[in-house]
Amino acid sequence: VKPNSLCLNLAVKAQCSTKDRKEGQMSAFEAHRYLLKVVDDYKEGRIDVLPDRIGFNTVINCWANTRHWKKTAKAEELYDLMQQLSKKGGENVEPDCYTNALMLKIFARSPKKNATNKAQKFFDSIDPQDLDTAAYNSLLSVWAEAPKENEASKQNNLSRILKTFQELITSSNPDEISFAIVMKACTILSNDVGERESHLRRLFDDACKKGLLGQGALKTLRFSIPEERREEVLGYSLKGKLDKKWTLNLKATSRN
Repeated sequence: VKPNSLCLNLAVKAQCSTKDRKEGQMSAFEAHRYLLKVVDDYKEGRIDVLPDRIGFNTVINCWANTRHWKKTAKAEELYDLMQQLSKKGGENVEPDCYTNALMLKIFARSPKKNATNKAQKFFDSIDPQDLDTAAYNSLLSVWAEAPKENEASKQNNLSRILKTFQELITSSNPDEISFAIVMKACTILSNDVGERESHLRRLFDDACKKGLLGQGALKTLRFSIPEERREEVLGYSLKGKLDKKWTLNLKATSRN
C-alpha cells in the first residue's frame, strides 16, 4: 500500500505527541529527522508523495513549543524547504498564514539579540496578501517582548508596536488579542503616566467602537489606571456590567 499525504501527516504528528518539556525537545528532533527523510525519499523517487503543509506546520509548531536553542534555525530550515519544494512543483507545501504566524512566534521567544530584527525582516518579506491578523499579532508580540535595555530602546519598541498596529487596522482586522497586546505594551513602554494614559484612552475608545473589548484589555486597563482615575481617563469606571456594544465582536471564548 502506497502512503498518501494524510498518512505521512499522521506519522509526523505521532512523532510530536508529548507534553513533557524534555521529551518535547527530543520529539522535535525526531519529527524533524523523519520529515527530512521522507523528503529525501521523495526526491530519490522511493515515494511519489510528500507530507503537505499540515505535516510541515506540525513540526514547526513542535519547535515553537520547545526551548531548545536550535529551534529557530530548525524552523527556518523547514520553512525554506517548504518554499523550495513548492517552487519545484510540490503540491500544497507552500507556507501559509499559519506557517508565518508560527515562525513569528518562534522569533518572539528566541533569546538571541538579533531575533527581533529577524522577525521584522521575515514579516516584511511576506506577500501582503498572505498577512492576516495572527501574523500581525505575532509581530506585535515580538516587539512587546523585545529587549528593553534603556529608554531609547523602549521608545523604539513602542514606536514599532504602534506603527504595526496602525498597519493592521488599515490592511486587516484587529481582534481582541491585538488590543490586549498593544495596551499591555503601552503600559510597560510608555515614558510617563501622561503618555500611557493617552495611549490607553485611544485604544479603549477604538476597542469599544469595534466591539473588541476583551478580558485581556480590561485586565490591563484595571491594572494600569487607578480606580479613582478611570472616569477621568476613560470616561468610564469599568465597574458593573459593560455596554454590550463593547464586546459585540468578541469570539465566544473571550466573552467569559
